[in-house]
Amino acid sequence: RRVRSTIADCQFVPDSLRSAPIFRKVMRIASNADSVLIEYLSRWHAAWLESVELTKSGLNATLLVRHPVHGGLCVNFDLGIHELIRDAKGFLRAGYELPAPSLKILERELELKTYYNALSEAIQKFDDCISRIPFLLRPLFADMVEDLTAKLEPGCVTLTWVSVNIDAFLASVEEGIESLNAVVERSTMLMMVKIERVLKNVRGTSLIDISEERTYTLGGGGLEKFVADQLQV
Repeated sequence: RRVRSTIADCQFVPDSLRSAPIFRKVMRIASNADSVLIEYLSRWHAAWLESVELTKSGLNATLLVRHPVHGGLCVNFDLGIHELIRDAKGFLRAGYELPAPSLKILERELELKTYYNALSEAIQKFDDCISRIPFLLRPLFADMVEDLTAKLEPGCVTLTWVSVNIDAFLASVEEGIESLNAVVERSTMLMMVKIERVLKNVRGTSLIDISEERTYTLGGGGLEKFVADQLQV
């Protein structure tokens, strides 16, 4: 487009400059560049058309996948789809026709981006929620964590980027995360305010007072004397 714009602008050059050697050289270079770029785009477009169907199959992948190393959840979006959308926009600007499959994907660009961001946010919230569970309470949360993980499982097994119930899946996961978060917050607060405060008071309480100035024996009334002294503390 820039080359053609340059050639078009040259049409307004005064006749006195058209005969100049440098002008003819510039026009020749621009014309050759235009021809080369058109040939390049034509071949690229032909090869791209052959790859559209294969790239489109990436939408049949599941929404989520387990990381092969740490086992955590990851959004399973084929980057080839992103490249297909980018190339489709470029070919449209260049005036090329697009096949129906690529047009449909292009129409879903915003929707796919929205789902990708929502899934990424849900995974982040899930990981944050799990990490906030106090270590001592984790056995008690095992069932709730398992239930929430089960809500995420369809994203790893059955749901793909062409599924019609992605919104319902995201709503279910969001509800589960909010529910677990609420219980985690209440449990953490209870443990900090009630249990740990009481334990701190207990740790600071002296149950017996053993004075270095006094000695007691097991016999001869020594034990009774020790008990009586403690009651006076």
